[in-house]
Amino acid sequence: MFRTEFTAKIGFTRILDRTCPNCGGLYSSYEQATCPKCNANLVMPVYNTDEGPKRYCLTELTLYPKLPERVKKLHLDRTKSAKGLLYTIRVVLWGRYDKERNVVEPDARTRYLVPKRTIRVALYDPPVPIPFTAKDGTQKLEMHYVFSDRSGDQIEFLDEKQESSEMMAGAKTKETPTQTNTSTPVDMSAIQAQLNTLMEAFKQAGGVLPAPNPENAAMTMSGAEDYAPNAETMAAEVGTNDPFLAQ
Repeated sequence: MFRTEFTAKIGFTRILDRTCPNCGGLYSSYEQATCPKCNANLVMPVYNTDEGPKRYCLTELTLYPKLPERVKKLHLDRTKSAKGLLYTIRVVLWGRYDKERNVVEPDARTRYLVPKRTIRVALYDPPVPIPFTAKDGTQKLEMHYVFSDRSGDQIEFLDEKQESSEMMAGAKTKETPTQTNTSTPVDMSAIQAQLNTLMEAFKQAGGVLPAPNPENAAMTMSGAEDYAPNAETMAAEVGTNDPFLAQ
């Protein structure tokens, strides 16, 4: 069975709900009204079915997996050594088509998928590698995943405590070698005495505690990042989110 799972920061979230009738590209109505290539007016995208054309839209996520700095550097060095390509991860969620009203709405999770939020993603279908040229001229790959509830794909919203616990667990599992304890008992009283001496020297030197990391500051965007829907709520809100599988 294929499975990809990672914890990542959301870099960008885009709702792709418009297309160019000439060029066929997908765009966001929140960003532009005309095609950047041919300047034609953008229209709502549709796909053909036995019941006639149906509208659709997509939510596109750009994700940056959270890795320890040592692992990031090692991966970069290995990629350069092998003359390989760095990659960007993008996950697409289909919008939900309402047959009765003939309207389409973004996936219900979209309002919670705000930039800088940390999520855990599990994906059971292989990605499509798409080569592209980055703004700096380097060749890269887009690892393009299509999120599918029917395949069992999952998105879990992590709060700060969960995120810290997961990173610590990963560090213990991946970076700390397993050793057999053959040492003699440690004299804890001697260690405590050393700590007391160091703390006293720190106070006399006028030491202060470090300022909080600004990256951990809470975002405020309509309160979305402060709320994570539970499984029952999402089951009721999301429904079938892949129109092609719903036929």
